[in-house]
Amino acid sequence: MQKLAFKFGAAILLAVVVLATPAQAGQLEDAIAAYQRDDYRATLRLIRPMAEQGNAIAQFVLGAMYDVGQGVPEDDAEAVKWYRKAADQGSADAQSVLGLMYDEGQGVPEDDAEA
Repeated sequence: MQKLAFKFGAAILLAVVVLATPAQAGQLEDAIAAYQRDDYRATLRLIRPMAEQGNAIAQFVLGAMYDVGQGVPEDDAEAVKWYRKAADQGSADAQSVLGLMYDEGQGVPEDDAEA
C-alpha cells in the first residue's frame, strides 16, 4: 500500500505557503525550506510547536511526517492523531487523508462509515 502522505506532498508545501498566518509565516517558511532540503529534523523542530499550539497546517504536516516516517519513526496511529486534530479544524486535506486511512484501515480499524 502506498503511503497516503506522498499523494499530498505538494499540497502540504502549497498549503503551508498560502495559508500561513503572518505571525507564523516565517517559521513555516523556514520549515518548508528545511523540508525541501530533506532536513526533516529541522522541519520537525519548527513544525511540532506550531502543531501543539493548534495550527491546523502544522498538524497536517506533522501527521504526514508520521505517516511516512520523515524525521520520526513511521507511526500510523500518531499520524491519525495529528490528521484528526487538523481535520477537526476544517482542514480539507486532513479530512481527505483521514478518510482514506479509515477506508484502508491504516492506523485505525477499517470503517466505511467513518471514511
